[in-house]
Amino acid sequence: MDTRSGEGHHAYMRSEERIRFMRNVVEDIKGYIDGSKVVDLGSGDGSITKLLSRYAKEVYAVDSSESMLAEMAENCSSIPNIVPLLSPQDRLMIDDESIDVVFSSSSFHDLPKGYESEIARVLRPNGHAVIFDWKKADSKSPPGPPQSIRLNKNAVVKRFGLAGLSKITEKDYAHQYLLIFEKTEYPHKL
Repeated sequence: MDTRSGEGHHAYMRSEERIRFMRNVVEDIKGYIDGSKVVDLGSGDGSITKLLSRYAKEVYAVDSSESMLAEMAENCSSIPNIVPLLSPQDRLMIDDESIDVVFSSSSFHDLPKGYESEIARVLRPNGHAVIFDWKKADSKSPPGPPQSIRLNKNAVVKRFGLAGLSKITEKDYAHQYLLIFEKTEYPHKL
C-alpha cells in the first residue's frame, strides 16, 4: 500500500501520532485563536476542531462532505462551542467580515484556485488566515497527498497577497509549513 496517499493517508490523518503533532501546532497558533471566532476549514472528523475549541470562543467546523460533518458532529457532540457547517467547496456559507481566524490544516491544496478571496471575504479587518499544509518537494514525508496536488508555499503567499492578505509569519516543520496572513484594513497587491 502506498502510505503517502489513499488509505494510508487517511489512517495517518486520524492517528494518535498526528493528533499529538497537531496539539503542538495549535499551541503555536493559540495567540491568534484565543477567544476568537474560528473557522476550521475542511474539518473532517473533528479531531483538529476539538483542539481549536479549547482556545476559541466559537469554532465553525466547515466541510463540504455531509458524511464527514456527521462524523465530526458525533465526535464533538459534547463540545458546546463547535458549530458544524456544510459549505460547498467553492464558497463559505458565512457572513462577510464575521470571522477572526480561518484555519486550514492539510486541506488548502484541495480547494479551488481563488478560494483565498473567499477566505478574505469572511475575515474581519485584521483577521488572520492560518494555512498549515504539506511541503511540495518533500517526498519522504509521512502519509500525505500526492506531490502533484501539493502547493509550494511561495505560490500560496502570492495567492493570498492577491486576495488582500499579507503574510505576517511562517514556520517550517519537518514535512509541512505554517503560513499566517493578516487581512489589513488597506490591502495591497503583490
